[in-house]
Amino acid sequence: MSNSRLDSLLAMLIESPNDSFIIYAIAKEYESQEIFDKALEYYEILDNNDPDYVGRYYHHGKLLWKLGKDEESLQVLDKGIETAKRVGDQHALGEMKQLRWEISDEDM
Repeated sequence: MSNSRLDSLLAMLIESPNDSFIIYAIAKEYESQEIFDKALEYYEILDNNDPDYVGRYYHHGKLLWKLGKDEESLQVLDKGIETAKRVGDQHALGEMKQLRWEISDEDM
């Protein structure tokens, strides 16, 4: 991925600063470029601005796990699981439960 994609997303964010999908896409773009601190920053922005944006919890939790932050990852996934249950997103719920199981090796 090139910086032009990231630059385009950041420009779009200026035009639509509350667009959760754009914020999510920026987090994923930073993650793909292995700029993990910025990716985490944008996942946190989503958490603060739109905690019902279910799509980010799996990726945020997986990145934290990849970075060796297992406890933080589990916290994010637990919040995501509760959110997915509340909003009725069964697909995301299943993915997060599976990832949580992989990280914790606990029964869900």
